[in-house]
Amino acid sequence: MAKDQLNVLKALDVAKTQWYHFTAIVIAGMGFFTDSYDLFCISLVTKLLGRIYFYEEGSNKPGSLPSNVAAAINGVALCGTLAGQLFFGWLGDKMGRKRVYGITLMLMVICSIASGLSFSKDPKAVVITLCFFRFWLGFGIGGDYPLSATIMSEYANKKTRGAFIAAVFAMQGFGILAGGMVAIIVSSVFSAYYPAPPFSVDPVLSTIPQADYVWRIILMFGALPALLTFYSRMKMPETARYTALVAKNAKQAAEDMSKVLQVEIVAEQEKIQELEKRRGNDFGLFTTQFFRRHGLHLLGTATTWYRELEGDRSSMRGEALGKRSTATAIVEYGTLYVATAFVPQFHHHHSNGYIDAVMGNYMRDAASNNHSNNNNDGSVASKAATITNADQPSGRSI
Repeated sequence: MAKDQLNVLKALDVAKTQWYHFTAIVIAGMGFFTDSYDLFCISLVTKLLGRIYFYEEGSNKPGSLPSNVAAAINGVALCGTLAGQLFFGWLGDKMGRKRVYGITLMLMVICSIASGLSFSKDPKAVVITLCFFRFWLGFGIGGDYPLSATIMSEYANKKTRGAFIAAVFAMQGFGILAGGMVAIIVSSVFSAYYPAPPFSVDPVLSTIPQADYVWRIILMFGALPALLTFYSRMKMPETARYTALVAKNAKQAAEDMSKVLQVEIVAEQEKIQELEKRRGNDFGLFTTQFFRRHGLHLLGTATTWYRELEGDRSSMRGEALGKRSTATAIVEYGTLYVATAFVPQFHHHHSNGYIDAVMGNYMRDAASNNHSNNNNDGSVASKAATITNADQPSGRSI
């Protein structure tokens, strides 16, 4: 009940929008910015990796990554992200958001730089070291991603909490955009300073040795935004909700928020102990109480994120939207028909002919995908490959 709430939490909930709110948005938002840049920039350089390391001498086609290698390079960071979310989510409740936030940041910085410094020029060695560091980069992202949203939600007031969290999540789009911009700028600079003949003229010299620096610079750039926010992250106090409700330190929570809100807040250590005795809210993640109270929310949120990440997975492979399995196309086709049946506005504006056309595109692209050689890495990747003056058309981008 409201009367049982601690004064420090009441002050946070009713606080007017202040400078510290925007500071928290920038700090947490840069976490999302860095996460998305690091996750998606790899798709911009895979075609270049194929040209550099997997060209077969005497072939009339530029080199390309084998499908299993491309899948490993693109997907290993996501495997690390899953493991990192489980581990750092648990650790954040044990050690505190601020401390774990710093750990994930340094892990991301180190692994971003190490990814670009993948050892050797031997294809196998480069792929192995790149996948190793990309996994641990994803592990750090797995911790940073949920902690950024958690910190923002615990700092925000009731009135603007949704808007602030949305602003933090919006930085993901800017991170993806920045990845494309960095790839274009770096590749354009190298293309201007190191011109090369077209592949049809000289297959060997069309891929200049300096091209090996391009993908490394793009990957290492992800360490920069993380480093820029390191000091601010370390100066940010622990969230009052964690300090008071998890660490049970009402005095520290009151002191921290008094500085942030610039108001006097009385510590209520006795009240914390009293609430702890009667709240009856201590239940684990894998308990019936948890699923009864939060199971539906968890399922709904996880489902929407799964759908978004499925689309992200396609974009990371550099494939066009329609290049998915026939089963996926049928599911989405059925979803569109359900929409026309139950949403009158949709049915009014979108005829079944439109849906049939969409379905036709899905099925046609799914069929053509069986003959693709996984060379298409998106329009930005094509730009990154211009330093080698490739004589092949770029694939359709998403």
